[in-house]
Amino acid sequence: AKLVNYNLFEIGKNALHKVRDMLQTVVQAACESTSVEVEAELSGGPSADDIRFHLDGKVKLDAVVGMMRDRLRWLTKILVRKFGNCLFDMAVDCTDEMYYGELDNPYIVGTKPQAGTSYAHKYLTMSIVMNGRRYFLFSFPIFERGNLLYYLNKAILFSRELGIRTKQLFVDREFETTDILAFLKD
Repeated sequence: AKLVNYNLFEIGKNALHKVRDMLQTVVQAACESTSVEVEAELSGGPSADDIRFHLDGKVKLDAVVGMMRDRLRWLTKILVRKFGNCLFDMAVDCTDEMYYGELDNPYIVGTKPQAGTSYAHKYLTMSIVMNGRRYFLFSFPIFERGNLLYYLNKAILFSRELGIRTKQLFVDREFETTDILAFLKD
């Protein structure tokens, strides 16, 4: 509830929806592992396009990444306290969240057609693997297709910056390209 009441940005007093309504839709979608589009339709709240309209230019990606880094540094300290400065098995995945909104959205990429659309928000996610279970650490949005080596390198460098030492790295088939395999060997 505290997150939903956070005054992330200003909105006009005559607006149809309040900041709280928009954050509620986004947080609820994240909690239910569904898209903002689906949650907006189910809840009758602001549409995903309305939310994007209000977030564009008001919330900067650098601020969100900074907030994420702060929370991950805190989490990393807890991991080191609990498990010591050990090596972790890590998993890297590419995840598509199918997109049904307007196609002029700069944050979507083309993807394999599925469930009535061929556009998605694409993410590279990194998780710790322990006892056969994955523990999500962070994700990066992928804004352009075909540049997975850049995003993989970014994720590995970020995990090192956090002090997470990697024993083994598990990757999807999507990463089985000659340039990525050569990079991982080094």
